[in-house]
Amino acid sequence: MKNFNLRNYLNELETLVNIDSGSRVPGGTSRMADYMEERYRELGLTVKRIESEKGLGPCLEIRNHAEQEKIDVLFLGHMDTVFPAGEPERRPYCEEGEQGYGPGIMDMKAGLLSTWYLVKNLMEDGTGLNICVAHNSDEEISSLDSQEWIKKLAGKADITIVMEPGRKNGEYVNERKGLARYTVTVEGVAAHAGIAPQDGASAINELAELILKLQALNNYEIGTSVNVGVIYGGTASNVVCDLATCVVDTRFDTIREHEKIEESLKELESRRVNPRTSVTIVRDGFRPPMNKTEKTESLMAIMEEQAALTGMDMKWVKTGGVSDGNFAAFAGSTVIDGAGPAGDGAHGKKESLQLNTIEPRMELLYNTLTALAEKRG
Repeated sequence: MKNFNLRNYLNELETLVNIDSGSRVPGGTSRMADYMEERYRELGLTVKRIESEKGLGPCLEIRNHAEQEKIDVLFLGHMDTVFPAGEPERRPYCEEGEQGYGPGIMDMKAGLLSTWYLVKNLMEDGTGLNICVAHNSDEEISSLDSQEWIKKLAGKADITIVMEPGRKNGEYVNERKGLARYTVTVEGVAAHAGIAPQDGASAINELAELILKLQALNNYEIGTSVNVGVIYGGTASNVVCDLATCVVDTRFDTIREHEKIEESLKELESRRVNPRTSVTIVRDGFRPPMNKTEKTESLMAIMEEQAALTGMDMKWVKTGGVSDGNFAAFAGSTVIDGAGPAGDGAHGKKESLQLNTIEPRMELLYNTLTALAEKRG
């Protein structure tokens, strides 16, 4: 990267990491948005700030040609982290050798900063690309408020680069499973477990029967998983439970497989073991699968060519984790994900960033996009 200074980058990264921007931290993502908005305005770009009607923090839509509908390259990144209020104060940014540490450092404060450097260089070198940068504040809580906005932008974009972190061994992501999350609620009839248990209808028993049926939907061979990750209910051991709930996570490789799961859930909702109970299943979150296409493979080939010129070893991975790249791919854009600097331990107290991956991974993206611009003439 032209005139890139790693020390300056890391000093700025320290500022970003120490901004307390958990998804639910009041004002946290707004402070991130303020910082990023100022930096992009310094480049002369148009910044549209979109405030959330649900109080989930703002989105930034940044364009170099705001008057044009078509987008050549869309960069996606999120300004929120998973951490509770006060986490940066408890363990602020620090460096130890070739590693950087701090809440959100890899997921994904470094990706946001790398995007700014990339856009700056692409503009200064006159590539002629129509660029859009989209930053949201609710990715870690399923992009509840921003997903339609992301899909709308991605529907206009030839290519989407998701600046989520690379894997610790440097892998880029070219496919992601889809996700759907459900809350299952069973209502029964309460009764005294010692005096008149027969008068009750146990919500716990009904939920237990349903969970066994849910587990039968797993089909790991074709990439389908159904996991009951949370369960709660009941008030006391001597009370027949009248309310029980579980939260179910499903992952799938195709939309058709998701539809099959939903059909099965509807059947489970109506086929109760105890007719005195009722079952309600509500979908709380959804991300379609990010499937690899011929266009994805063509873009991968260009990246591999550019990597070979600098001796960089390209690695690709398909993952069960999800990102906003799922929405972008479903909208028809060609997506490369996990394109930010590499790291390890996301969402944990030892989240780390490999400092020696920052510049090479930016350089690869810059060379790839410059090569694309040259091919288009």
